[in-house]
Amino acid sequence: MSTNDALLNRIAKVENELRIWRIGGTLVALCIALTVTVAANGNPETPSVLQAREFQLLGDDGSVRASLKTLGNSNTQLRMYDGSGKSEVSIAANDQRAIVSLTNDNRINSASIEAYARGGSVGLSRQTGDGKALTHMVGGTEGSYVKLQPLKGDETRIPAE
Repeated sequence: MSTNDALLNRIAKVENELRIWRIGGTLVALCIALTVTVAANGNPETPSVLQAREFQLLGDDGSVRASLKTLGNSNTQLRMYDGSGKSEVSIAANDQRAIVSLTNDNRINSASIEAYARGGSVGLSRQTGDGKALTHMVGGTEGSYVKLQPLKGDETRIPAE
C-alpha cells in the first residue's frame, strides 16, 4: 500500500468519525434545547382553590378511605372508612343540624354528637347479638333529659316524663 493510499484511508476514517461526532453533537444539542424548553414552561401554578362536588382519598390498594362531598343543595358530609369499606367516622351538616358519629371497627360501639336548631344530644351505644344498650343525653329549648337503655331491662328516662 502506498503512502497516498494510506493517507486517503486515514482521511476517510477521520471524515467518518467526524460525521459520527457531528450527529452525536447535534442530538445532544437537541436534548439540551428540549430540556431547557420544558424546564422553562415548568408546571402550571398551583390553583388557590379546588372545586368539586366530591373529593375522595384513596388507600394504597385503590379503595376509598375518606370522602368529602355535598348531598343536594344544603348537606355536606365527611366520611372516613376502615379497610373493609365500612364508615368509621362521619361528620354531616346542613342548615338544620350537624352530626358527628364515631364507630369502632367491629361495629359494636358507637358515639354521636348532634347539634340542631333547638338543642343537641350526646349518645353512646353498644350493639350486640343480645340487643342494644345506650346512654343518650338531650338538651334544648324543650327541656333536657338523659335516656338509659340497658341490654336487658326497661328504658329509663331522667327526669321521668
